[in-house]
Amino acid sequence: RAEIYLKAALGQDGVQAKAIKELLDKTLKSSLKHTLKVPVSLKDKVITVKSGVRLELNSGVGNDHVNLALQMGANCTNFTMEVKNEETGNQYDLPVVTKVRVINEPVIRLLSLTKGYEGKLDITDLKDIFEYSQDRQFSLHKACLVASGIIPEAFKDRTDITLKNILENFIGESGKGIEISIDVKGVPPQSGLGTSSAIATNTLAALAKFSGQSKTDNPSIDLDEIMLFVARTLYVEQLTEALGGWQDACSMLPGIKLLYTRPGQFLPDYKRVNPGAQKDIERFVKVVRGGLKRASISGAAWQFTGLYALRSEPIVKARKRTREIVKEQMQLIEEGKIADLGRLEEEDTKLRLIIAPAAYNEYFRRLRIGLIQRLGEGAIYFGACGSTYGAGNKIIINIER
Repeated sequence: RAEIYLKAALGQDGVQAKAIKELLDKTLKSSLKHTLKVPVSLKDKVITVKSGVRLELNSGVGNDHVNLALQMGANCTNFTMEVKNEETGNQYDLPVVTKVRVINEPVIRLLSLTKGYEGKLDITDLKDIFEYSQDRQFSLHKACLVASGIIPEAFKDRTDITLKNILENFIGESGKGIEISIDVKGVPPQSGLGTSSAIATNTLAALAKFSGQSKTDNPSIDLDEIMLFVARTLYVEQLTEALGGWQDACSMLPGIKLLYTRPGQFLPDYKRVNPGAQKDIERFVKVVRGGLKRASISGAAWQFTGLYALRSEPIVKARKRTREIVKEQMQLIEEGKIADLGRLEEEDTKLRLIIAPAAYNEYFRRLRIGLIQRLGEGAIYFGACGSTYGAGNKIIINIER
C-alpha cells in the first residue's frame, strides 16, 4: 500500500518508490522493536496488586456511557468497597487480586482463579493474543497485555516476529515465559459492581510494575499513576467491546468520591468526600442480585444510548435530573445524613425506568413490592449499582425505622 501511494506521489514507475518503501519498512521495524523489559530485580519475584470494586450511590444510568459523557459531561457518586473473604474468616478485604511472574516455560500462561470460573490457557502463537472473542474467560488478560505495551497492538498481523522473540527480548532469557493470574474473591462476574473494569485496572497496574513502568514494585499504587491505568482500562474495554462506563475504572481511587467530567473531557476528575461516612454506608447499603439475563442487559444498554440519540424530551429531562441528584447526594454525605440517601435513590430508580425501560424485570419488581409492604414506606429504598437491574442492585435500609 505504501508503494502504491509513493508511486502516485512521485509520478515514478516504481524504482525510486521501491527504494523509499524499503527505507520506510526498515524504519518502521526499527521503531516497533520491543523496548519494555522485566527489571532484573523482578525476575524471581511475584508481583501482586489488589484493589476493590465500586459501588455507585446513584444508578449511573444517566451518566455512564463514555460517548454520552464526552458529549454532555457527567458526574457520579462512587465509592470503593472491600468484600468479606471466606478464606480469611469473613474478614473484609480488597477482592480483586492480580499476580504476575516469570515462569520456566516459553509461553504466556493465563490463569483464572475466580470461584466457579477457574481455568488455564497457555498461549504460544502471537496471533492468539489478539483474539479477544475466543476464550472469553481470558479476554481481559489478553487485552491488558496489549494495553500495557508489553505486546503492543502494532505487533498484530506481524509475520516477521514471534511470541518467542518477544518473550526472549522482554525477559532477557530464552526458555522463559509470563504467568498472569486473576482472582476475584467474594464477588461473582456480572455482579454490577464494575468487576471487569476493576480487574482490568488492577491487572494493568500489576503489568506496569512487572515491566518497569511504575515507580515501585510493591502492592501499593501511587495516586498520580492511577489515571494512566484508568485510561488504559478504557482502551481495554474498546478492544474487548465491553459496555463499561467511564467511571467504572476508578475503583482504584480510594474511599467515597465525586467523579465528574466536562463535555469533551476524556478522563474524569475526582473529589474525596467525608471519609468518615464509609462505615455508615456499609451499614445502610446492601447489594443483591437482580436476576436479569445477559441478553436483557444488552437490550437495556442499547436503550441507554439509542433512545437518547432520538433526543426524546422525557429522556433528556430525566438524564439532566440524574446529574442534579448526584449533587444532592454529595451534600447529604458531607452532612453525614446517609439514611436520607434512600429518597434520592428511589427517585433515581424511577428516572432509570424512563431512560431505559428494559432495565427492569418481574423478579425485582416483586422483591421490591414485597419488602416495601413488609417493612413499610420510608423504611427501605431501592437503586441500581450496575449496568442494569439484573447486573446488580442495592437496597438502602433506614435502620432507624
